Amino acid sequence: MANPFDTLRKILNNEAARGYDNKGIIGGLDKYVPLLQQQAQAAGAEPAVVAEVVDRLQRYPGLPGSDRAAAIAELLTRLPASM
Repeated sequence: MANPFDTLRKILNNEAARGYDNKGIIGGLDKYVPLLQQQAQAAGAEPAVVAEVVDRLQRYPGLPGSDRAAAIAELLTRLPASM
């Protein structure tokens, strides 16, 4: 099974390229949470890591634009490189 965090990494990089407008994925980053949770669980991801990533994604839409770049950068450092 593919690493679900690789897909998220691509989405986050797209979000950065778009200027942090929360449209790196249709509906916003928080709308990706259910699919990410499902894929991460199926791939055997560490539950604590998944919970942290989900929390950060759910809070992202409420962040001021000036804080979003730092939030994405921090999230990218937290994603596991391999599963």
